[in-house]
Amino acid sequence: MGRHKGGAHRRGKGAAFKWLLDHVSYQGDDCLPWPFCKDDRVGRGRLGHEGKHYWAHRLMCKLAHGEPPSPKHQAAHECGKGHYGCVNPRHLKWKTNSENQLDRRQNGSMLRNRFGNKGGLRPEQTKTIVGLKGKKTQMEIAAMFGVSLGCVQYWHHKRSA
Repeated sequence: MGRHKGGAHRRGKGAAFKWLLDHVSYQGDDCLPWPFCKDDRVGRGRLGHEGKHYWAHRLMCKLAHGEPPSPKHQAAHECGKGHYGCVNPRHLKWKTNSENQLDRRQNGSMLRNRFGNKGGLRPEQTKTIVGLKGKKTQMEIAAMFGVSLGCVQYWHHKRSA
């Protein structure tokens, strides 16, 4: 399941799933932060339900809006705050990857490098990114270099494969 930080350590007995059910009709405009376990690499909420592991925002989207139109659809955050653990059902919509990436560009949640594009890392920067693995979260590393989380994950996976 990856590394995680506990929110309010309320494990077991279905407390996390019950919390989702209790908030599926949430009508507030502000983000609704996930109070339980989060994957510290990406800031997104996690939970177990009926023997499976779920992203909290994806399960909330399913509860609030029904099944995704296809297995490839993503639970997209229209607020751009998924990496902060938002599970507000009013902020979540089923979208294709392309639609989700366009939203990320529009709402500014797609990190870019300091030069304004997705490429351009120098070899010493990629070496530093690899060297920071396990010392900082992937989100912190991405912010340091002004690159996407996927870029950091790529270099961490490439060098450990």
